Amino acid sequence: MSQRAPNAHASHRGERIAATPRGARTPASHRAAHAVAALAAWCVALMLFARPAAAYFDDVATGARGISMGDASIALVSDASAYYWNPAALADTRRPELLIDYARPYAVPDLSASAIAGSAHRFGTGWGLAWHHYGIANVYSEDQFCLSAARTVLESRTGHHVLAGATFKLGRMAFQPFDVPAGTID
Repeated sequence: MSQRAPNAHASHRGERIAATPRGARTPASHRAAHAVAALAAWCVALMLFARPAAAYFDDVATGARGISMGDASIALVSDASAYYWNPAALADTRRPELLIDYARPYAVPDLSASAIAGSAHRFGTGWGLAWHHYGIANVYSEDQFCLSAARTVLESRTGHHVLAGATFKLGRMAFQPFDVPAGTID
């Protein structure tokens, strides 16, 4: 009978293989631990250096079809409102389109939302140009200008294709100046 080391076991061929003591790390577990530590450090660094969000007061969607379908319209949009829902869909537009929206959200009399958008297909690329306005009369105003472009990236022989698109947004927010009545004391 052969003597075995306490942390060794026999393989199916009869040779001895040293077992890893409990709690000891293998090179693979060292790499995994380092990867987890690096990921945690990266996440902490992102949280420490993150900028505050500069978001709009309210996100105003465009297009009656898109609004009625909610987020499901992302896959089905096929008009000028694609600049908002899914810019890649502009690559499939074949004729120029114009979209005009106007609404009074939440039934508030002085609150209004409006948008004008246009799309066209030129130079092998689908283009979209839009302007959003959202505001409360004589109090607050938001304007957003959007420029979108989309193109077919891959096309298969079976007719399937991959599209890519992007929207550049430039926003402006402003509060209207408030007049202080004469004779008030601060």
